[in-house]
Amino acid sequence: MTISHSVGPSPQLKTSPREPFGQRGFSLIEFMIAATISLGVVLAASMVYLNSRQTQVSLSEKSSMFEGARVVMDIIGRDLENAGFYPAEESPGSGVKVSVLGYQNPCTNPNSGGSSLCAFANPVAFNTGVFGCAGQRLTRSGTTNTTAYACTALPTGVSADDGDSLAVNYFTIDASGLNLGQRADCENQDVSGDAININRRGAAIDAATAANKPLTTPTLPLFVSNRYTLTPVNAAAITAGRQMQIERQLITTFNMACDGNGNDNDASAALASTASPMVTGIEQLKFKYMVRTAGGQSQYLVASAVTNWTAVVAVRVCVLAHSLQNTQAGTYTIADCNAANRTFTDGRSRKLFTQVFVLKNASLD
Repeated sequence: MTISHSVGPSPQLKTSPREPFGQRGFSLIEFMIAATISLGVVLAASMVYLNSRQTQVSLSEKSSMFEGARVVMDIIGRDLENAGFYPAEESPGSGVKVSVLGYQNPCTNPNSGGSSLCAFANPVAFNTGVFGCAGQRLTRSGTTNTTAYACTALPTGVSADDGDSLAVNYFTIDASGLNLGQRADCENQDVSGDAININRRGAAIDAATAANKPLTTPTLPLFVSNRYTLTPVNAAAITAGRQMQIERQLITTFNMACDGNGNDNDASAALASTASPMVTGIEQLKFKYMVRTAGGQSQYLVASAVTNWTAVVAVRVCVLAHSLQNTQAGTYTIADCNAANRTFTDGRSRKLFTQVFVLKNASLD
């Protein structure tokens, strides 16, 4: 028996309208959601970065502010330890020590009955180990026999409320190089180049000699005078508003500067009072002097009120330092070196620093 089978047509496979392997693009709604999430992530990361950077800048600026004030105190404090010092003097080759009672004006020759070593009048500012100018600076004027040291106006842009000047005077017989000992002034200049010291030692020592071999021992102790004051940043362009630029921000600030007597030469008025900047970011630099009274009491006085500089036994240094960049939002008020309240809105941090330095060589009579 024969069995027959009927075979129908082959079934047709259905095709999908999608792309091969099921790939297709995002819909507009899906794209908008993904873009929004991505933007949120980027904004969050940016905020974290900016906040972290601002925090880092703030910490760095405040650290620099504290460091700047500390450096000012260290520099002036170390110098005040020498104020009024006069070394035991020894005549070269003889081994005979000359008895010296103490500090005296550098124009006075202790070996010749007090005769003057200067062609000009003995500067009052050099009569004692410390001397100050209240709301002014100590400058030199004139040439040759008309040289004079006096308190004059501060540089343009620095107010009398913000700046004083302090002169620290002492003597040295140091024969070391300029990077050692006390032979150099605060500008790292050999003080034997001062006109007063040229008269004291007989001749100035040239820079080449100083750089290549030890300095000679002076026949008389050399006079050192460092004058600290406040100067505007970019002093050569005072009319520009004493401004500096940090990250495209114009910064208004001052320098603690020092004018040493290594450049004092009474034949050249062009070198007069060229203070070199040392520390930036100082808003105020003020000094008060502890003076012993006749009754044995002491009181702090500003320089203009001191009538007897030999009675000064200590110096109070006040520094108002500030950050150079914005680190603080809003308005705040602090007391300044004059004990006056000041209100600031510029976003920069400020801190008041004070320290008292006792004069080791002050007369205790």
